[in-house]
Amino acid sequence: MRTRSLLQRLFGGGLAALLFCALPTFAVLPAGAETATEDCFSDDWSRRIPGCTAVIEGGQATAAEKSQAYAMRALALSLKGQYEDSIGDYDQAIRINPNFAVALNNRAWAYYKWGKGSRGLGDVERALSQQLAISARLA
Repeated sequence: MRTRSLLQRLFGGGLAALLFCALPTFAVLPAGAETATEDCFSDDWSRRIPGCTAVIEGGQATAAEKSQAYAMRALALSLKGQYEDSIGDYDQAIRINPNFAVALNNRAWAYYKWGKGSRGLGDVERALSQQLAISARLA
C-alpha cells in the first residue's frame, strides 16, 4: 500500500506528463533533420511518433539526441494509452542515459497508469535522487 499511495501522491496531478518540458531541444540539427526534429517535439501526437522514429533511425543523431527522441516518443505513446510500448522506449532512453531523471519519472508514471505502479517505484526514487543532486550542484 505504501507504493500505491506514494505513486498516487506523485502522479495524481499529472506531474510526470508535465516534466517532458524539461527535455532540452537538439542543439545542432543535421542537414534534413529539421522536419523530423520539429515533429518529434511537436504537440501533435500524430506527428511526434513518426518524427521521433525518424530521428532515432536516421543515423545522424547523437546518443543524447536519441535518448531524448526515445523519451518524447514514449511520452506520446503513453498519453495514447500504449503503456507497454511506451515503457520499451523509456527503457531505451534510460539505457542510453542512465541518469535521465525525466525519463525515469515518466516511465514510473507509465507503469502506474498501466496498473503496475510498484514496478516504477525504483524509477521514482532514482529520478528524485537525480533532481536533488542537480539542485545541490546549482545551490
